[in-house]
Amino acid sequence: MRGPSAWSVAVRKPDGVIAEVNRPVTSILLRHRWLRVPIIRGIIALGESLSIGFRALAISANYAAQEEGEDGEVETELTRGQLIFAFGIKQVLPHLDDSLPWLQASALCGGVALYLLALSAFKRRNVGSFNYPRLVAAAVLLAFVPLATRLPALASLAVVAGVSCVLIAYEVRRYAEARDRIRHGSSDRALA
Repeated sequence: MRGPSAWSVAVRKPDGVIAEVNRPVTSILLRHRWLRVPIIRGIIALGESLSIGFRALAISANYAAQEEGEDGEVETELTRGQLIFAFGIKQVLPHLDDSLPWLQASALCGGVALYLLALSAFKRRNVGSFNYPRLVAAAVLLAFVPLATRLPALASLAVVAGVSCVLIAYEVRRYAEARDRIRHGSSDRALA
């Protein structure tokens, strides 16, 4: 949940107790009035929401790892990709007009690329085939890193968000029939 000044996540621990984690929200929109222009405000809000979401997933994953008997943080490529991207977002938001240094540009683009590569690898392991659109999106993001060091941080963030949105739109359209079959097929079996 996100409020105006804080966000929180609640997770059920292995012993059944619900753990609550609260963190403050410091939006860059409050510090820079010119960023409240409608389209820019939306891109910034998307980036902030993604960052909070990835941090919440990491917190949830840590509790899940404890439930499975692992000690320490979950060490999957998905979580690493999320954390690297969250680091990239954290570095982008305070410096929207400046170009990104190599490390921050790599984190911004490479975090999402690593996440997409890991999703495709999981599909390969579980289903036996790669998710080629995700591989293409990951390659585009990795190829974008050198250009991200020359563009303003906001433009780099917009490109990463744009590539992600195009991929999501493609997958929504491409897999609509399969999703519909799964949703309605499972409910038909439940009624029978």
